[in-house]
Amino acid sequence: MTAAGRKAWKAGTRIQQEAERALFDGLSGEEAGQLEMLIGKIGTQHK
Repeated sequence: MTAAGRKAWKAGTRIQQEAERALFDGLSGEEAGQLEMLIGKIGTQHK
């Protein structure tokens, strides 16, 4: 990967993490656990 590619990847990763925090910070611990379980269930059904 080029230096420019690494820089773009790092920026993209940072943006993704910020977006995830913005979406999920409002969830309680219980809600986050439920969401994790549901996403896991969906993932296993489509393999």
